[in-house]
Amino acid sequence: MGKTWQKQLPMCRWLDPKGWHLTLHFLGHLDKTYLQEVIEGMNQVADQTPPITLRPTGWGVFPDFRHPRVFWLGWGGNDLQALERLHHGLLKLPAEKMASHKSYRPHLTLGKIRKPAPIPKESWQALPLPQSPWPITRIELYQSTLTPQGAVYQIRHATPLNGTPTP
Repeated sequence: MGKTWQKQLPMCRWLDPKGWHLTLHFLGHLDKTYLQEVIEGMNQVADQTPPITLRPTGWGVFPDFRHPRVFWLGWGGNDLQALERLHHGLLKLPAEKMASHKSYRPHLTLGKIRKPAPIPKESWQALPLPQSPWPITRIELYQSTLTPQGAVYQIRHATPLNGTPTP
């Protein structure tokens, strides 16, 4: 992380950029008997979705700024509707076998808050937003394993976004 981020938010444990990902849907524990069904559904959704480009839109935390646990970067841009369609397409997978979902907020988790305490607005509002767009050309199914050092992610399946862009 940049020194600005570390200086402005010293209460964060910054995540390794190699583990950064945009979550489309959290599946929770998925029984192996449904894995192939989820993979087939992912492939179908990806075949109907063109590549997407997002732009950073702002900072946020979960659950809220009075009791923050997770610091994140939000995403939007012209392709936000395409991303939301991709998210909703994945929700049509075997939903009864997946964790329930809350309202969808595209975000990139950047850090975990060591000791939840209110974050002053001036700390996070002063952070400069990255200006680079983020192209999304495929979707991946991750398995996460929690360790004392943080989550370790393993790609279980990846499929390219192959749909035709809408004019």
